Amino acid sequence: MLAFTGILVMAMRDLMTRIHASMFGVSEVDLPSVYFRYMAQYQVGIFIFNLAPYIALKLIA
Repeated sequence: MLAFTGILVMAMRDLMTRIHASMFGVSEVDLPSVYFRYMAQYQVGIFIFNLAPYIALKLIA
């Protein structure tokens, strides 16, 4: 999902920035940093939710 989102942001940059700028009231200049922050937080969340059960299982075993 993260790779798919990254590809869409790169391929459809102009269309996505116009749509998201009008939807969320963010300037088109600030949107690339918002996209990067979103993808970074998503990646950290996936990492944590996959790592926490692994650590718990290792501690139990």
